[in-house]
Amino acid sequence: TYDPSQDDLGRKRTGFPSSVSGRGIDWYDLSEDLQRGDVLPMKNINTRHIYWFPEQRTWIDDRLHGIEVPGEERNRRFLAGVLNSTYGTLSCEVNGRVNLGQGALDMATDDHKATLIPPLEEVDSDLKTKIAEQFETFGTRSVSSIFDELGASTPEELSFDSVADDRLELDRLVIQDLFGFDEDTHRQVYEGTLRLVSQRISKADSV
Repeated sequence: TYDPSQDDLGRKRTGFPSSVSGRGIDWYDLSEDLQRGDVLPMKNINTRHIYWFPEQRTWIDDRLHGIEVPGEERNRRFLAGVLNSTYGTLSCEVNGRVNLGQGALDMATDDHKATLIPPLEEVDSDLKTKIAEQFETFGTRSVSSIFDELGASTPEELSFDSVADDRLELDRLVIQDLFGFDEDTHRQVYEGTLRLVSQRISKADSV
């Protein structure tokens, strides 16, 4: 007769060790690993440059980083506004690493940290509020590729009139009012961003 406790030679079967043994009845509960980032940068970027802004506690996996923002809620929205401006996009292109397939940009934690942000406590309160509020307006829609956001594929095609209105206003607050650059430098930020993204994508297409 067949005895399931023995093998074909009559030896006692030994069960495989369980990878979850000893974890207790709630071993499957992920809540203990739940992390929250106030702003969530992506690790890989193609042509959509987004710093996600979660409204509640969010699982952070290997595709996202997490930034903790000290102080009041306004600080969180202000930082998200700065990072989601075209200044943030240009910073990603300058600091990121082009070593992934199809020209994607690889962003490590230190690469995101290299983006220069003024100390939160030193930013003018009214300006901080304006950037935070403009980010809320900007955040009501889905962000498109940087080419669609700026309405141009090359620096030569660029016009301030072609830039999405909510992005243009966010960029004006960040580039001109926060960092103190003039309109000519504002335009150069756009031109440099378009040039770097285009070169990265076209180089990958030529391989």
